[in-house]
Amino acid sequence: MSGAGRREAAKDDRPIDAAIWDARAALVRALPAAGTAERSPLPPKGAELRPLRELLGNYLALPAAARDDVSLILENGQAFRADDIDALLARPDSPFR
Repeated sequence: MSGAGRREAAKDDRPIDAAIWDARAALVRALPAAGTAERSPLPPKGAELRPLRELLGNYLALPAAARDDVSLILENGQAFRADDIDALLARPDSPFR
């Protein structure tokens, strides 16, 4: 029973928010591990913010070994490392599946 725009439940039964693919972000050199930054990172000045549905193709084009060297930073300052990006790409609503 599927349909366009249907919201599916995630593994933890929270609804999936398909709007995430329109969130604007930048890929940058990897940030330090969690807990080492004093405040939330922001995309560097001049970084091109693009919707995830466009930007994540660049991430997938990187060699697997190079993916650990980048972070994804959303416009609101929320940062993700390779494991988080891979989990995002594995979502049932991912345009990259």
